[in-house]
Amino acid sequence: MEKIGEKINRLRKEMGLSQDNIHHQQSLVSQIESGSISKPGEGVLHEIAQNLDTTFLSLVDDTDWKAEPTIKSKEIAFSPVMVDVEIDDDGNISWSHKSYSLYNEKGEKAEYCLETGLKLIDSCENCSRQVENVKQEYCIGCGKALFSQFTLPSNFLIEAADNRIPRSWYDCVFAINDISNSLATSVEIIGYIKMLPNVTDTDQKKMFIERIKRYANEPMKLEIEIALNKKKPIPDHVSNHFKFWIQVEKEQLKKLKSVISGLKEPSEEDTARKALSDSIALKLEDSLSKADFIDPTILMDMLLELRTTRDPLAILDKAKVDTSELMEKVRSVAQEMKTDDESDDKKNSEDGNSETDAAENAERNNKNAKIENKEKED
Repeated sequence: MEKIGEKINRLRKEMGLSQDNIHHQQSLVSQIESGSISKPGEGVLHEIAQNLDTTFLSLVDDTDWKAEPTIKSKEIAFSPVMVDVEIDDDGNISWSHKSYSLYNEKGEKAEYCLETGLKLIDSCENCSRQVENVKQEYCIGCGKALFSQFTLPSNFLIEAADNRIPRSWYDCVFAINDISNSLATSVEIIGYIKMLPNVTDTDQKKMFIERIKRYANEPMKLEIEIALNKKKPIPDHVSNHFKFWIQVEKEQLKKLKSVISGLKEPSEEDTARKALSDSIALKLEDSLSKADFIDPTILMDMLLELRTTRDPLAILDKAKVDTSELMEKVRSVAQEMKTDDESDDKKNSEDGNSETDAAENAERNNKNAKIENKEKED
């Protein structure tokens, strides 16, 4: 291995150049070549390399020169797939690619992502400009995108009123179940993509491809079609897109579980009443959809009454819906509600009687007191 000063001296003499020809500070070149300065700065070497008609990397290649750890520690690289996801209270999703230190304390370069095994991105593929910012998406030198672009399908918005994070216990449970199923599907699809090159059965391969395309977005479907037409494997970008979705889904679940932990779980009676209401609403919707003409306000009025009435059976009668499957459950809940009302009436009646008795006793005591006072006066 050649010393950096010796290599500079050799290349300079081979080109017939003086020390002040390769750097504006001749004395600095002299110290480097003599070994007085064994680790010249990267900026100095860039200028020398340019004047020696070579590149910086070629100049330092196979020499004892290494960048200072303090400089290297500031350099970063990005994972092409792993991202940091943020979800605000309105359900808006944002993300940025995970960044890593390009060098460790020993000055060893990080080449591959620890979590995926994919090669890290530390420079622009187009112009080789080093990445400089953890939020960087485009090259500062040429403006080209550093990463393959990821997008979210429309169903990734947490479904709730105004696209906000659900605030009711029921809505949170529904969203958690929905996203959990979507997460399982994404994991399954990645498995299909990995197995596909080794599948020899034509029908099974066709089934795998159809299932992958079913859950892919339109640009991904196009990529798959182009690859298959050229008899090539499905592009890595498709698999990486599903890996990206998995990370977002996991973050959505974390957000929803945090929200639901602060919500009050409904009682069994509330749960039964909601299940009943949902079932009746579906029956109403189905019945009204089969009518020749429907006033749109009818369904809205019925659903409003359903939320406020103490007699769900009356709503069913009004809608003329076949409720044979629901009658037992309806009667059970209605009886519970009636029992609650009777208990409240009984309690109110008992309270009323107690108040009447107390009033009569007070009046009787007042009369007795007056009689006693009159007797004393006499």
